[in-house]
Amino acid sequence: MTPSGSSGSSSSSWRALVVGVGAIGGWLLARLTEGGADVTGWARGEAYARLSREPFVLRSKDGDWSGPVRVVERPDGPYDVTFVCTKSAATADAVGQLLRGGVAVSVQNGLDNPDAIAAAGGWERVVPTVVYCGCARVDAVTVRHTSNGYLVLDDAEVAAWLSGHGMRADVVADVAVPQWSKLASNVVQNSLTAILDTLQGPMRDHPALQRVQRDLCDEVREVGVACGVALGEGFTDAVLAGLRRLPDHNGTSMLWDRRAGRALEVDALTGAVLRRADAHGIDVPVVRTVDALVRFVSDSATGAVRQPE
Repeated sequence: MTPSGSSGSSSSSWRALVVGVGAIGGWLLARLTEGGADVTGWARGEAYARLSREPFVLRSKDGDWSGPVRVVERPDGPYDVTFVCTKSAATADAVGQLLRGGVAVSVQNGLDNPDAIAAAGGWERVVPTVVYCGCARVDAVTVRHTSNGYLVLDDAEVAAWLSGHGMRADVVADVAVPQWSKLASNVVQNSLTAILDTLQGPMRDHPALQRVQRDLCDEVREVGVACGVALGEGFTDAVLAGLRRLPDHNGTSMLWDRRAGRALEVDALTGAVLRRADAHGIDVPVVRTVDALVRFVSDSATGAVRQPE
């Protein structure tokens, strides 16, 4: 195999690997398989065992699909394009096990994963994306897709490959602005739905939470601007308007993780804002408070908080 970008390679014939067949990875693997892509998923444990013998089931607002998907239990390759869809805390470990080569694409929350992927070395290039897709993993072979369903990126070649296999991929000149917009929406909806143990609609629409949501977005914008990202005066209004367009019954990855007793992606969301705020000497009291609350929820979910006898 000749990695993408080398002589004789054509993106139309790319072999693809999806790392992490969870909610987003499962949605991506299913849609690419449906679209005729040469795609394999790296799955582990029950997911690998069941997907090796059972069809994958995607229950989607864009049309249900079910069928066999190709999976491996251990990384093989390298592949022409590798989509990393793990939780942020698992990025370095997963990438370290890959036989690296070709293009790596981060399909993950937060800002720091592309750098973590690049740090492993061996890639032709690393492509950050912003993923807009409301998904929940129902079980090891089933994903429910409830809202949106597309990627935003600044790599035309990867976008063309995705589009060629039936997936929406919006190309932008600079992915930093949508990255920070998505970060702000995640800081609002992921954090608050997890803290309050509620679906997105009730949290979003409650009168007592309107100021909190706006303050969170304003603080994220201040930090983003300090980092050199061109976030305009209408940033907060645009982020909140986007959240209003989501279905009331939407959950978030943090909410589902809390309910499943898993650790939450705090470091990738509010943690990413705090690290940058501290580096620039910016006070973000609302983000800092929400970060502390989510960390307690995360530790409680995993049993790390000792309860009195």
